[in-house]
Parts: sequence; C-alpha cells; structure tokens
Amino acid sequence: MVSLFWAFLLLGVLILVHEFGHYITAKLTGVKVLRFSIGFGPKIIGFKAGETEYQISAFPLGGYVKLLAQEPSEEIPEGEEKRAFINAPLWVRFLVVFAGPAFSILFPIFIYFPLYLSVGELYGTRIGQVFEDTPAHRAGIVPGDIVRSYDGRETMYWDDMAVLIQKSWGRDVDVEIERDGELKKFTITPERFEYKDKLGDSVVIGQIGIAADAVPAAVGPVGENSPAYRAGVRTGDRVLKADGREVKFYYELDRIIKNAALSGKVLELQLQRRAEGEDFEQAGSIGENSEAAQPFMALLEPEQREDGSYSYGLVSADVIVGRVDEGSPAALVGIMPGDVVKSIDGKTVSSWTVIEKELRSKLDAPIELEIMRGSEKLVFTFSQKKEEVKAEYNQMVTRYRFGAWSALPYSEWVRGELVKVNGRLGFAVVRSVKTLIEITYQELVVLGKLFSGQLSFKMVGGPLLIFDVAGTAARSGIEEYLWMMALISINLGLINLLPIPILDGGHLMFFSIEAVLRKPVNRKLKERATMAGFFLIMLMMVLVLKNDIERYWENIVAWFS
Repeated sequence: MVSLFWAFLLLGVLILVHEFGHYITAKLTGVKVLRFSIGFGPKIIGFKAGETEYQISAFPLGGYVKLLAQEPSEEIPEGEEKRAFINAPLWVRFLVVFAGPAFSILFPIFIYFPLYLSVGELYGTRIGQVFEDTPAHRAGIVPGDIVRSYDGRETMYWDDMAVLIQKSWGRDVDVEIERDGELKKFTITPERFEYKDKLGDSVVIGQIGIAADAVPAAVGPVGENSPAYRAGVRTGDRVLKADGREVKFYYELDRIIKNAALSGKVLELQLQRRAEGEDFEQAGSIGENSEAAQPFMALLEPEQREDGSYSYGLVSADVIVGRVDEGSPAALVGIMPGDVVKSIDGKTVSSWTVIEKELRSKLDAPIELEIMRGSEKLVFTFSQKKEEVKAEYNQMVTRYRFGAWSALPYSEWVRGELVKVNGRLGFAVVRSVKTLIEITYQELVVLGKLFSGQLSFKMVGGPLLIFDVAGTAARSGIEEYLWMMALISINLGLINLLPIPILDGGHLMFFSIEAVLRKPVNRKLKERATMAGFFLIMLMMVLVLKNDIERYWENIVAWFS
C-alpha cells in the first residue's frame, strides 16, 4: 500500500505538470479550455471555475485537457469561432500540443535546482591515489597533490576535472599542481581508455591514473615467513604511527617504508587491530565497534633480498585477497585468501581499483594475474564468468564475475577532501541545466536503441515497475524519490514526442505536414493513421504488461497466496 501511495503521487505530479503545459499555453494563446482532467474515465471529484471544469477521474494512468473544437466534427457555439482550437493559427496549435512534452522534459530543472542548491560541499581536487606506470605517475605527480588547473582551466571540484581529463586523451596537457604550499607545473598526455557502458556501447575516454579516494594505512603481511608476520602484523591491521610519525593514508606509510628500507633500519609501527569477530566485509572504519581494540607496537626487522635491497614483507591490505567465492573463476584457477596481487595483465596493482578497472575493460578476454603466496610467485590466467541475474527491480541483467575480493572493503577507504561550493546559486543553475541535457541525451539514446532493436523490449516496464520503482525510491529517501521522479518525467516527455498518431508527437507530425503542404492532412488519411496509432499503442501496452507480469510473477503469486 505504501508503494501504491508513492506511485500515485509520482504519477499525479507528472500528469499534472504535463497537462498543465497544454492548459496554460492554450489559455495564453486564447484557445478555450473546456476540461482539465487528471486521469481517464468517469469523474470521481471535480469543480468548475470560470469556463473550465477541473476533475480527477477514475483511472490515474494519464490525463487530458479538452479544448473547444479539437476536431472538425465538433460543434462550435456561436460567437466562439475564434477560440476554437481548429481555427487557431498553425503555430498556436503546434505550440499548445508541444507544450505538454516540453513541460515534462523541463520540469526536472525545478527538481534538480533545490537539490543542487542544498549542496554545500563537493570533493576537491586533492589526489588520493596515483597508479603506477600511468601518465600522472610518469610525470612525477604524487598522492596528496592538489590540482589547481588542468589544460589552462581552473579546477575546484573533482567531477569537473574528471570531465576535462576524459575529453583530452592523446594530446599534451599542462597541469598545475599545489604541493606543500608551492605551485608546480607538469605536462601530461592522458592515455586512451576504452570500455563498454551499460548499453553495451564502446566508450573511449582519457585517463591519467589518479583517484580522489585514498587507501587507508591498513596493512597485511606477505605470508607467514615475512618480517611483518613474525612481528605480529596481521591482515587488516591499521597503522597509526610509523617511526613515530602519524599516518592516515597508505601512501604516507609507503614513503616511510621506502625511506627505512634504504638503510635497512628496524621499522617501528603502532597498530590497531579489528575487533574480535569483525571480518573484512563489515562496514565502517577498522575497529570502530570495539573500544577494547587497543593500539599495540610492532618492530619489523628487514630481510635482505638477493639484489641487496631490504624488505619488511608488508603491503597494503587492499592488494591482499580477503575472500574467494566458491565456484567462481578465481576459485577455479586456485586463487586463495591471503594471496597478494602484484599485477594484472602486466599492470602493477597498487590498489584493488586497478584490478576492477582491468576487469571492466576486458569482460570477455582472458586476464593474467600475478600473485605472491608467501615467497612464491604464481601466475594465473582466467576469464570472467558471464551471468544473467535479477537486478533491483526484478529485471534480468548481465554481469561478469571474477569472484575474488579485497581484504579491505571500500567502505573503509578514506573519501576525497571536501571543499566548499562557491557561488551556490550559479552552481545550482548550471548543474541543473547540465544534468537535464545529459540525462535527456542518455534517454534519447536508449529510445533509439529500443526502436532499432539494439536493446530488448523486455527492459521496458509498465505500472507494476513504476509502483516498484516509486516505492523503492521513497524508502531510500526523499532525494532519491525526486531523482526518480525527474527521470520518469523526462521519459514521459520524450515518449509523448514520438511521431505516433494519438500521442502529442503524432499531432505535431500532422501539423508539420500541414505546414509543408500548406493545407490540412486529408481527414480520412488522418483517421486511418490515428486508428493505426491506437492499435500500435495498445500492442505496446500489452507487451509492457507482459513484461511486468513476467518480471513480478513470483511476487504476484505470493501476494494472492
């Protein structure tokens, strides 16, 4: 019942907005409005104000605005010929019909604006990670640097900077960095990175090898014979101090480790362990649920390698395998918890992010993984498993599974540095318009793929899906609900612009033909086209209901039983 309430509220608002577009445009252009109805069928409640009757009807999956003499067959009261819709200039008729979809498409701006206006902080451009053997790494950029400008444009927020990077692959770009209060200039050439998006399209973007989120100073030993393990370090331990200096991020710890290894000195660590019984899957910071997790000290005696360098056998917990799913590709090739991932397809793994990126870029290709198991180096080759699974709204989606997980959950990562939003009013306006354009374009692409057969019509849902989506979004919070309302509003507007007779787009098509021929479309031809459009819409509704029933069949059976 709760989902029904939120669904009817969502539909009611969107229908009201759409029909109000027709209504207000007709009023402003002098066309008489006889009736404004939310819903179809028999009237439930209503009233008349002036010349217009306002009502709520029995079936809420739509609405309409009844204009004076919408069709030539309708009678026009004496003296009101100029206010009849059929007698209005072509541009007026076009504008009145177009206004409904236009209001639906533009309405989300009024949703986005207050949401963006409420944003007081955004992630700044302080770098949390620099991946090895990437343009940023080769240029000398390090974690902790703040990007002040990119390609001559000032950068304040991470998202805006990311867009600039994605659009600049293959050419030299000037980057200005702030490090320890000083400005430094670098020249970077973003690398070309190709991946498949959710629609299966290949997307090419630029990347320089940085990330905003930083890996915390959580560590683990490289096998039970390592100096770290002998000193008492276990996977997931959080380093609080190293050689007397406080550390928060792994990149800070890594610098101390490398400096200590140059002379082969004993490394002194202060650590904190996870609470008893808490495993790597639990959210929150390490040990946050245990007041008894007291810090302890560990002295790491380095081992000298064959090449003369020193090692403490200590790595980030993020590159250690924490769990392997039974029956997964990772399990089948022999990967085990405790393995330390060194590289994937020749790329050095400094965090699990590197692994995820490679997995996304090679969904159907074999992948080579190099790991350390104690002092033994092993190489595994595997392919991800393609699976069809039910997603959040019972729709079937394709996913690719590797089946191994980091010992450090993403919930324990340190998020990027937040900075205050400057000029919040202007920011909200720009972001609202930009978001509307981006989402409208994405939905146009989806519609194009649906009608060209590149996407299955099974992904389309009807009333049951709308009820589910509205209820789920409402349970997630008002902000999620408003985002969903905006998305559905854009879809409603675009669908109504389809050139199918009986839809707004069909009327606009007839008006466009009339403008070219300089005379109205033949009445019989128009009636036949309208009938064909009606049957097409009915067929689409049947298919949509079929999709709904198949998607929610188990829920329907459970509800009736």
